[in-house]
Amino acid sequence: MHRIILTVMPSPPDVRCWWVCLFLLLTLDVRGATNSAWFNRVWQTDEGLPDNAVVGIAQTPDGFLRVATQGGLVRFDGNQFRGFVPITEVGALSGLLHGLTVDRRGRLWVVKDRGILACVENGRTTSHTLRRSSANARAVTPVEDADGTLWAAYPADGSRIIALRDGNIRYYGTQDGLPPGAAIQLVCDKLGQLWFATGGQLGVFRDGRFVVLGSISGVQCIVAAASGGVWICAGSRILKCSESGLVLPFADLRTSRTSINFTVGLEDRSGNLWLGTSGQGLFRLEDKLFIASPVSHREILSLAEDRDGNIWVGTRGGGLNRLSPKVVELEEIVSGPPFEAVRSVCQDRDGMLWAVARSGVVARRLESGWSVLGATNGWNIEDSMSVSPDPNGGVWIGTHYDGLFLWRDRVVTSYTAQTGLAGNFARSLFTSPKGDLWVGTASADGLHRLSKGELKRFDLPDGSGLVRAMTMDAEGTLWVGTAAGNLLRVTGDVITEETSRSLPRLATIRCLSMGSDQSLWIGYGGSGVGRLKDGQFTQFLEEQGINDDYISQISHDAAGRLWFAGNKGVFYVDDQDFRDQIAGRVSRVRPVSFGREEGLPGLQASREAWPGVVRANDGRLWICMQTGLAIAQPAALRAHPTPPAVTIESVAVDGHLVANYDAQRVGYGTANPGKQVVYIGGTERPQLTVAAGRSQIAIEFTALSFASPRNVAFRYKLEGLEDEWVEAGQRRVANYSRPPPGKYQFKVIASDQGGNWSQSSADLHIRVLPQIWQTWWFQVLVTVILVGLVGGIVRYLEAEKMRMRIQLTERKGAIERERSRIAKDVHDDLGASLTEITLLSELAQGFDSSSEQLQTDMRKIAARTRNLTRALDATVWAVNPRNDTLESLASYTCTHAEDFLKSAGIRCRLEVPDHLPHQVLTAALRHNVFLIVKEALHNIVKHAYATEVLLRLSVFADGMLIEIEDNGKGFATVQEPTEIKSVSKRHGDGLLNMRKRAEDIGARFEIDQRVSSGTRIQLEMRVDAA
Repeated sequence: MHRIILTVMPSPPDVRCWWVCLFLLLTLDVRGATNSAWFNRVWQTDEGLPDNAVVGIAQTPDGFLRVATQGGLVRFDGNQFRGFVPITEVGALSGLLHGLTVDRRGRLWVVKDRGILACVENGRTTSHTLRRSSANARAVTPVEDADGTLWAAYPADGSRIIALRDGNIRYYGTQDGLPPGAAIQLVCDKLGQLWFATGGQLGVFRDGRFVVLGSISGVQCIVAAASGGVWICAGSRILKCSESGLVLPFADLRTSRTSINFTVGLEDRSGNLWLGTSGQGLFRLEDKLFIASPVSHREILSLAEDRDGNIWVGTRGGGLNRLSPKVVELEEIVSGPPFEAVRSVCQDRDGMLWAVARSGVVARRLESGWSVLGATNGWNIEDSMSVSPDPNGGVWIGTHYDGLFLWRDRVVTSYTAQTGLAGNFARSLFTSPKGDLWVGTASADGLHRLSKGELKRFDLPDGSGLVRAMTMDAEGTLWVGTAAGNLLRVTGDVITEETSRSLPRLATIRCLSMGSDQSLWIGYGGSGVGRLKDGQFTQFLEEQGINDDYISQISHDAAGRLWFAGNKGVFYVDDQDFRDQIAGRVSRVRPVSFGREEGLPGLQASREAWPGVVRANDGRLWICMQTGLAIAQPAALRAHPTPPAVTIESVAVDGHLVANYDAQRVGYGTANPGKQVVYIGGTERPQLTVAAGRSQIAIEFTALSFASPRNVAFRYKLEGLEDEWVEAGQRRVANYSRPPPGKYQFKVIASDQGGNWSQSSADLHIRVLPQIWQTWWFQVLVTVILVGLVGGIVRYLEAEKMRMRIQLTERKGAIERERSRIAKDVHDDLGASLTEITLLSELAQGFDSSSEQLQTDMRKIAARTRNLTRALDATVWAVNPRNDTLESLASYTCTHAEDFLKSAGIRCRLEVPDHLPHQVLTAALRHNVFLIVKEALHNIVKHAYATEVLLRLSVFADGMLIEIEDNGKGFATVQEPTEIKSVSKRHGDGLLNMRKRAEDIGARFEIDQRVSSGTRIQLEMRVDAA
């Protein structure tokens, strides 16, 4: 075990007599002084670091951490390292780096081999090569003074110190007052004053010369002091030199080694001094006490502090280390097997912490650490389960087999199954604010209240199972959660089963916690978290953002955060997040988890007994875990006044990088594969133009969070394509497949672990070029062509339609002319010939003939010829288009009726309107109507034996009615339609033909049957339907 001798010196009034001060020696144990309040996270080459020798660390104004290794320069956002190739390439001869710094203008300066000093500004890299530089010309990390001059020391170079300002280099050496020496240390204090140390001399640069302030032997490094002046590390001594040059001893660090070689130092914003060594690791000087800090390598090359207060350590071969204050740490309560599970924990009236290990032992936390309660303390009970404070001092201890005990320096009292308990398994305990003790045992009547020495038992509802958790609201109502998932409410001496009243029966209840707003929080074994407030129950699962559906412990801190412990470790959620989710303002809550990134092993909460978590008087939360006690320190959570800065890292189109944060400034052309990469890391970002026909656009982004990058969440949207934010969670890339041509603006925001979202977004303007057929002029041209084509087609179709109409009209005219010609030819030729036959037959009958048979035949010829003439006349009438009118139909039909009936000796009466409308009828309608009337008259003459027939024509708005009525003998009986068909079969097809012709022209045909008193036929039709 190493021993460290710490010498603390008083402050004498004069630097020349400081060695006469009395030394006060304090002996420290290095192992005991290890800085457990900080945890260390290490990154090495397996996680993207180019080399495990980290020679320089600096945070640039954009928030990124720039890390210089001997293998190259990288940019770090807390999540991923990204190489910066131009720094490695510039300078031609070597890419080996030795240090870096950031000046007030935000420029990054990198020290390289062979006298090369590279500068990165707005994505552009330039270099300065020193004169007379050699292969060994290696500079000390540059510093910047108040005038903006950059100073760098090159001990191997003849000029030794250079000053760079506005691109001009000036060389300094012994001729300018610089003492000779092999090693040179440079630093600028808080006022921008340049300090140097070399050859045992300490001084400043003033009025163009190096001025020595005093001699100090063995100076290894000097560090700027926050209060002014510098810290001086010389051997094992730590000195403080004020701005006036007064040197005061501060401390002396001695080990078993003869000396300590300090390599680098840093004073953080809290005033603590961090010192790195070449072989003894890293130390932190706090309140004049040296504390060894755990790092991955004993040789420290660089130190830096970021804006969040993290300390970054560069080592010779251990990679990059980040030291951060612990928020959650793990503590053992008993020695033996490492990290034994803890069943229960509480804090007594006097502020002492008590805990029960899985092995059944009870321990209390003294100033010297945890102390196990044993026989020497009057305790010899094995297999304890739970602890709860007694308001009068001491603790109640529940056991697995032996009941309940009150311990105050000894066992004061006990309760067992023989003295009133329902069973000896006292698993769950709860002390109410009034001092009553509630006890849960493993039985149906396993709930008890111990008040003023009186023990009362309560019968639980059937099927409740054993009592798992208890809490109490402000009104004194006890809430009980059971293994069967029942929630019980105890008011006075009455138990109410609340599950059926206010919430569904879910999985087993593992824990309960009452919020300051009297909302009851319920932790389930598989059903997440429940919240019961004013009778309204809300359930939160992993789908709603919580880390775990198996919750074993819940507690509240003073800032309104809810802390949870479950199967997947420890996390917290701000209560406002839950309220926003319930109100619908957010879709998911934002948990902040603690695990391996915070230096913790895998964590899982314990659920064996109650209580399993306690909020101590100092605000810390002590949580029972399967691997010890987790201690959460809400006060150590750093306030983040602003959300993390968001940056667009790169854009790739179809897998080709087209824009990058670190690209050289090369002009802003079209971002196509094969073109130069567009620089998007400056304050003025160009519009990114994506060529037509590209199918996939991938936009990568990040947010700067070094303490807890996995707790950062993102939202993004592509305005012009998306109206709502896309919840990306921890995903850091947005993919768009074949976006339509147009102008877009990509926006991305981030939130920190506290759920605070960026007020402004990182933006990128993107223009997607259209294909030639997607351009406006092409679409206009196509539209004009289509309109012209459609117009041409329409015009052609209309012309064809008109031509067809003309052809149809011409065909109709031709048909009508042909009908007229046929009618004329039939009338003129055939009619004349038949008339001539008729005349000749009649003349032949006038001659004297000896043959009587001749006379008979000639009479038949004359009769037949007259009938043929009448039929021919009817045909000619039907064919002739001049007769296609209602008036012609009425006239011809009436004339035929009169002639036909007169020849039969039957009187004909006609009732026809004097003036008939000019209504055009089709030839088919005229012909069918005439034939129906003709058949009706024929049947009357042949079968009715009538003496009088009435033919009536009635005309109405859209049709006409023809009625034929006789006074003949009629039917013997009234005939059904089927009987009419049989009559038709016996007497011909007249009736059926008339009915069929009526159906063909859409007319209504009816026979009004009268027994022995004549018949009436009605034919009604719509004229326009024809």
